[in-house]
Amino acid sequence: MNDGKMTDSERNSRRYLRFGIILAAPFFLFNPVYAVIDPIPDWIGYILLCVALSRLCDVNGHFDDAHRSFFRLALIDALKPVTVLVIFAGIDLSERSTMLLLSTFVFAVVELMIAIPGFSDLFEGFTVFAESGGGIEALRGNRTRVAKTATVAFLIAREVLACLPEFAVLSSQGYDESRFDWSVFIGFFRTSAMMLCFAAGIVWLVIALRYFSKICSDGEFFRAARDIFRERIVEHPGIGIRRQIGAVLLFFSAFFLLAADFQVDGMNILPDFLCAAAAAGFFLSARKLGRKWIDGTVMSAVYALVSAAGWYFSYRFHSVYNDYEVQRSAAAWNAFIKYYPFDVISNVVFAAVAILMIARLSGIAADHCGYLSVGAPEEYRESRKLEIVRAVSLRMRVCGALTLLSAAAGIAYPWVSTLKDLVIGRIFWAVHLILSLALFVASLSAYYFIKNESDARYMLD
Repeated sequence: MNDGKMTDSERNSRRYLRFGIILAAPFFLFNPVYAVIDPIPDWIGYILLCVALSRLCDVNGHFDDAHRSFFRLALIDALKPVTVLVIFAGIDLSERSTMLLLSTFVFAVVELMIAIPGFSDLFEGFTVFAESGGGIEALRGNRTRVAKTATVAFLIAREVLACLPEFAVLSSQGYDESRFDWSVFIGFFRTSAMMLCFAAGIVWLVIALRYFSKICSDGEFFRAARDIFRERIVEHPGIGIRRQIGAVLLFFSAFFLLAADFQVDGMNILPDFLCAAAAAGFFLSARKLGRKWIDGTVMSAVYALVSAAGWYFSYRFHSVYNDYEVQRSAAAWNAFIKYYPFDVISNVVFAAVAILMIARLSGIAADHCGYLSVGAPEEYRESRKLEIVRAVSLRMRVCGALTLLSAAAGIAYPWVSTLKDLVIGRIFWAVHLILSLALFVASLSAYYFIKNESDARYMLD
């Protein structure tokens, strides 16, 4: 650095490592949580932290541990909207407060078990890297220790303040009429806790932004980190390819997992637009491996819109009517006929997106699977390559067949349940669920086979 200012090379190094995006993450984490309802989703902040550490995690082991922790936190926090849906759509009103307490407490404990070690690894990474000669800002005074202490204190206070008001519901349980019912004040308790958490969050936000801005100004840190990253990763392209294939496979399996219909009172607790988001991630990741992605991404967007509309109209129907009422009520029929066409189109688009994903993955596997020794005879190389292609093709054909069967069952069971026979319709739904789970298992089989073969292909890196 020159006179405390970053040079153009150091500034480009920070941009190359994509660390500056970390300054946006605290704005998604400082807000209070209303039981399990998160007004500003934390998972966005954790994803931003993952992006900021996406290259630094190859520079230092502590950053790698922090990156894994933040990714797990993003996945866990993404389950909160689903939990809210289950509680308010599928749980009886008399049990709802108890379920809010239970879910809030479980999420708080799990998040603290992952978040505290994750942020500790993050701050430890800055300290260790600075001590090894990569920058000085993290070592000035007690800056890192203050930031770490403030972060841990805020994380604990945030979860405690989210849980405490919900414990008031326990005073309304049982048969002791002489006991005071604190649950009548639960609204006041929640509001007070949110105000306290908001005040603590503002203090933490100021400390965190000040700390990260100082790290962002440390040109020596980024220059040294860039050099190490290039030496370890850029000069070994096979490592990058393996990671890209791993991301593609992860989205591939997540797509089929989210496609399963786990229903509560007729509503799917895993909305299909989450499945569409996984498909979009698949095609965007496949782009880095030289595969066409625009058509798949557009189809994923269409799938998201259609499935979201279908989910909305399905909610409108199932929140008022039962399936058997369609044959008895004109109003129920009108509500059903609004959502069912979207359900049909959604299943058709799902099958189209899945088949396109299978085709793209087959091409990726053909290009990047299997270790072929240069010194081996040409005949052996060709037979080995053909063996791998056949194994991948078999797994892809199984996935394709199960996709078509699952989509057909998904179209059939709402129609049979409402217009034919409720019991037979439930059987169709069970068949659809079994096919969806079988499809997920088949996708895992393809996942592990392609992952192992691609690792073997680039094992020297």
